Order: sequence, then structure tokens, then C-alpha cells
Amino acid sequence: MNKPKKVELTTVVRDVEHFLSYYNEKNPKLLIIDVYPTWSGPCEALLPFYKNLQTNIIDEFEKRIDIILLAQEKVESLTIPELHSTCKPKVLIVLQGKIIFTTYGPNTSELEEHIKKNVPYI
Repeated sequence: MNKPKKVELTTVVRDVEHFLSYYNEKNPKLLIIDVYPTWSGPCEALLPFYKNLQTNIIDEFEKRIDIILLAQEKVESLTIPELHSTCKPKVLIVLQGKIIFTTYGPNTSELEEHIKKNVPYI
């Protein structure tokens, strides 16, 4: 009996090249970027929300959404001001390389609304 393939909920960015493999206009998926300073770490309050997205909200999650945990210091060389945050957490929703929504703090209801509205059907 085959076990179902485990799908990772989030991707932790290693460096600029790794980040740009997701953050570009050719990525057809909805990209959720959780930006945080290294000293703080990703917001623990949002991790259950991301798991809920996969299990209860989005069918074929792994084909339609990428969730990226981004320590802003890993991409300091990029001149994209939106990728820097002193407020924690800062979450960006990106579609085809364009930021379409930004929220600060773990406001999951507003975040969920924008995700449902913009998730691509591919």
C-alpha cells in the first residue's frame, strides 16, 4: 500500500536565487511570503493558519499556492523595500511577480479573504 506523498506546507528561503525561483512573473501559483527579521523568526501564530489552508480551504493546495518563510536578511541585496519589515509579522500575497496585498500582524481573517479571492485555478 502506497502512503500519500507528504506535501511541505512552507518553504524556508536559503538565499536570493532560491527566493527568486518563486518570486517571479512566471510562477503561476499564489505566493504567500511571510517576512521576518532573523532575530525574531517566523510568526508561530501563522503556522497553524498555513496548515489550515492546506487541509480545509484550498483543494490541490500544492498546485496552487507556495508559502515562503523569508528571513529578510537572506535577501538584503535585493532592492525591494516590501521585503523588509520592522513590524512582525509582515505577510505579502504575490501573483505573477506583483504584490497584490500586504498585511501586518497575524490578521488571519483578512489574509484568508484575500487568498480565497486570488488563488489561481491551474
